[in-house]
Amino acid sequence: MAQRHAYVDLNLNKQALIAAKVYPLSTANRTALSLGSSDAGLLAWDTDLNELYAWNGTAWVRAVTTITGAMTFRGGIAASANPPSTPANGDTYVFTSAGTLNGTWSPVDTVAIGDQAIWDSAASVWRYIQGNVVSASTSVEGTIQLATQTEVSTGTNAQKAVTPSTLAGYVPDNALTARLTRRFATNITSLVVGTPQTVTHNLNLANQNDVVVECWQGGLKVELAVSSSSANAVIVESNVALSNVRVICEG
Repeated sequence: MAQRHAYVDLNLNKQALIAAKVYPLSTANRTALSLGSSDAGLLAWDTDLNELYAWNGTAWVRAVTTITGAMTFRGGIAASANPPSTPANGDTYVFTSAGTLNGTWSPVDTVAIGDQAIWDSAASVWRYIQGNVVSASTSVEGTIQLATQTEVSTGTNAQKAVTPSTLAGYVPDNALTARLTRRFATNITSLVVGTPQTVTHNLNLANQNDVVVECWQGGLKVELAVSSSSANAVIVESNVALSNVRVICEG
């Protein structure tokens, strides 16, 4: 007995379909239908392929299309559990516990909570994506927090990073300052015979005598009488008249 089919347009304005059903057709019957552009939007359930098809005006297309290579979230899995036995390409799991995977995973790896495992069917291996935040160290890349100016100045933290700004704001303590060699240079326009002249270097010496003074004129080193008057100044004196003398203090 031949089957009879009726196709109607429904106006669902303020209406509803209860227990609606798409008419089932075999692949042969579906493709044998004589359809045109005016039939666009027609739906049919293919009983051979168990899939929903829609007529787009020129051809039948699957109503639901699988994107090849897309990830499919399958839920959480413990690090101690065996991997799924028959995963599909792109199946994705999130680890709910940390640890070393057992030997049935391929490859075996160590994971943390939040890491992901994605099945690569082409290579027949699991691809692991790190999902947790790792703190940076001298041997491991990761996130790091910036140190405050106080932490930089006091040197009390070994895990935080120093920025150019906090480095510029660092003031060495007196003990460290005393161990550092600092340098000061200035020009004396004129030295009068037998007239002492004070050179203020502001090196803040721990010992006022721990200073080296050199004097130069026209590319030649000259000898002057030098004495240290304080932690921040020296006195130079010449027995001949000199001009444009370069005085260098280190301490």
